[in-house]
Amino acid sequence: MNSQVMTFWELMTKQTIHIPIIQRDYAQGRSDKQARTVRTQFIRDLADHLETNRPLVLDFIYGSVTPTKEFLPLDGQQRLTTLFLLHWYLGVKEGRPEVTTLSRFSYETRASSREFCQALVTMAPTLQPVLGQAPISTLICDSPQFYRSWEQDLTIQSMLVVLDTIDDVFRERPVTFAQLMDNDACPIRFHFIDLAVYGMEDTLYIKMNARGKALTPFEHFKAHIQGFAQAEEMKGKLESGFTHQFMHRLDGIWTDLFWQHRNDYHEIDQQMMAFIRTVLINHRATKSIDREDSALQRLLAEDELWFSDFMVEDAIDAEALFFLAKSLNGFGQPVSPTDVLDVGQLFERVISQETSETRLTYQDRVQFYGICLAFQHDLTSEQMAEWVRLLHNLSVNTIYNAMSDYSSSIRGMEQIKQSLPEIADRFLTQDTPIRGFSTTQVQEERLKIRLRHRDVSWKTLVERAEHHPYFQGQIGFLLEFAEIEDAFVLDMTCDWDTVLDATYRAGFTTYLKKSEVLFGENGLQIDRSLFTRALLTQGYYALKSNRNDCFLIDGFDRDISWKRLLRDKGDKRTYVKDLLDLLDLNQVEGSLQHLIKNHQVTDWYRHMIDYAGILETAIGKKRFFRETWDGRRLLLKEKRTSSYSYEYEMYALYEALRQHVNPNHLTIVDSAGEAKEKNVTVERNGQTCTVTYDHKTDHYYIDQYPNGTIMMKTHEDVVQYLTRRVEV
Repeated sequence: MNSQVMTFWELMTKQTIHIPIIQRDYAQGRSDKQARTVRTQFIRDLADHLETNRPLVLDFIYGSVTPTKEFLPLDGQQRLTTLFLLHWYLGVKEGRPEVTTLSRFSYETRASSREFCQALVTMAPTLQPVLGQAPISTLICDSPQFYRSWEQDLTIQSMLVVLDTIDDVFRERPVTFAQLMDNDACPIRFHFIDLAVYGMEDTLYIKMNARGKALTPFEHFKAHIQGFAQAEEMKGKLESGFTHQFMHRLDGIWTDLFWQHRNDYHEIDQQMMAFIRTVLINHRATKSIDREDSALQRLLAEDELWFSDFMVEDAIDAEALFFLAKSLNGFGQPVSPTDVLDVGQLFERVISQETSETRLTYQDRVQFYGICLAFQHDLTSEQMAEWVRLLHNLSVNTIYNAMSDYSSSIRGMEQIKQSLPEIADRFLTQDTPIRGFSTTQVQEERLKIRLRHRDVSWKTLVERAEHHPYFQGQIGFLLEFAEIEDAFVLDMTCDWDTVLDATYRAGFTTYLKKSEVLFGENGLQIDRSLFTRALLTQGYYALKSNRNDCFLIDGFDRDISWKRLLRDKGDKRTYVKDLLDLLDLNQVEGSLQHLIKNHQVTDWYRHMIDYAGILETAIGKKRFFRETWDGRRLLLKEKRTSSYSYEYEMYALYEALRQHVNPNHLTIVDSAGEAKEKNVTVERNGQTCTVTYDHKTDHYYIDQYPNGTIMMKTHEDVVQYLTRRVEV
């Protein structure tokens, strides 16, 4: 396929240019930061090359020329429109009568867009005398030929913004309209391809629209891919015949793949578009080096993306098309099932994206990229299983707080993509770090690879632990408890003697068995109150969550679940080891009850061990607790202290008194706000005793109306006093 190198003026004088109705709005006038940067740089490049007469080739522009000499561009709409506006501006600036030739350029997307293009041509003579007195967009909008209703047209809005940028850049530049008209000398050119000459598929595309039959967005996208791929072939960036084979498969075996996954809610076109979109966004993420990458943010956020969006944001190139083809081929072949990551379910999630509720998480995108990356190689089933295991463990156990965390993982995999066939060896090479994932998890994977390669029994044991549904491949706490982690630091080959090996294996096995008893699929599978109070006998395990402490919940919340306690190294996790060391597998609940009953804790949180109701009744679902700036300890119903809460000392007193006092004579008072009084009242024969706690003096006060107030030092003193004085 041959292309012609030509100028905009040459193209327009040979045939009219009609932006077809199925094209998107003109978008180079968007207001986001990325668009402003791209727009300004592009227009400055045009000015610089015209001023210095240095050639600037604007890549390929392709579409079909109809028998009536109308050019209908499939790709190049944005560049052509900007060139139209530049020609118009310089023509107005110099008062050139040739501006009337620009009436051969038209938009068919909306009647208002078409009428505006024609109005620009007719109002040109009236604008030349006032040029520079105000922004050119203002002059245009103040013209009698401008209709206020046009302000709602997105294409017109964008054109006005671009014209203001052109005005800013070109106003003082010594660039002339004549330079643009000189087809031999004009430095601004592009490669032009008339696809109709070659009988390519987009002739059907044009005929369908001529009949008034609407194309789906995916059919539109396919036409652009075909033209772009053919252009890349001509540049030598794709091998000869790639486009033909790609399009043949897209309409053949790849369509069959999506047909097998069709459902009542998604058309095949939507599913294929979701797949391609995900591949291209991941490809763009491989190039992301800016934490606030606005281009990647837009691709991730917008529901409707056109081919030109991917082009503008540098998300599609020859490499992306080749990667896409390999990925589609890979998912079209049977994939051996794995115990840790269901590739089929991941594929379903990718192709079912439609709303914000069904959008992929960053973890999904990372896993999808990792699977697609594997399809770029001819991996054996063993190599594939090893990579999928590592991919799962790394992605599930890396925290994705922001887009930059996601793109970092994508770039990290991009750096090791050539090592996938020997990925285990790559992980063991210390001088080539694995980036983009939790460094702690990467180090854990190195250790587990050594253990799995040591012998079959270690491999079986490690995989048993990894496959636990709550641990999800993260078993660093077991390796630490069994002292294997420390041994690995000293000898990274794990080539210890058989005696030590037996010791490490026995320790690991014991901690694993005890952990399997305690934790189930979603967290604790034994009585939470027993476990919580028994764990407190070993130390104050609550973890920080912003300004609150949290006594942890089931599930996989990154900040306040049991999963975090097992994940994070430190003293808090050591309390779990201490508890496991004291746990009797033959009588689990009995050993926990024994710890609670015989504890020797004297610190302030001892009441939480003694009274089950404190952490099971008084506290909210998120199990938040806060010690305020003035020393108050609050059992929070919600996240903030402005909501209702109980005072810890008062609720502990309430729980103690409940064992001795008639419930009808006992009341615990909560309140909203940390400063509001929270107390316990006890009634006896018409007399009310109200107990409060002063955090500043660390004393309890018992107001015995009308008999005055007494002060006491300890919780035990108050309980003894009130239970002696009050009738049961």
